[in-house]
Amino acid sequence: MKFLVFTFVLCATGLVFGQSYGGSMMKDSSSSSSDSSMMKSSGAMAVSQDERQMSADPMDITLFNLKGLGPQVIAYTSEKDAWSLAASQKVVYFFAATWCPDCQATYRDIKANYSTIPGNFTIVFVNYDKAKALKAKYGITVQHSFVLIGPDGQAQKSWAGTSAVADIVKTALSM
Repeated sequence: MKFLVFTFVLCATGLVFGQSYGGSMMKDSSSSSSDSSMMKSSGAMAVSQDERQMSADPMDITLFNLKGLGPQVIAYTSEKDAWSLAASQKVVYFFAATWCPDCQATYRDIKANYSTIPGNFTIVFVNYDKAKALKAKYGITVQHSFVLIGPDGQAQKSWAGTSAVADIVKTALSM
């Protein structure tokens, strides 16, 4: 039981896949608190105050580190932000869950090949576990799903299962 709790805490705090993400649509999480370090508590690692605040964000997907992946790979902040991008380029929501092996494989491919994403194309990471209203709006029932959106938020195309950046771009541009 202690191993499961410890594993969950490691995953929840981002120690498995890295630090928090960055990007042009990211909310600022650089504020500090008096308790910004990890603490030991009854044999397991406790979550710091900063991490509790970050995980309170319903779209937080800190286990996917988007920092440095360029302006074409960003974290979801709001529909309005995504719609404004979609007015001038292709925007694909990627409904990703950090616990999903297929989502992790796609993340690794995006990380390795982000420089091949066209300048007029953006992949927006959406937290599958916490974006309930957005999932309902687009009829998303499984993680590792993609939705190409238009400038007023309408779904132009949706699909699941693509793992490679080249396939994501190809599928979206075939619209």
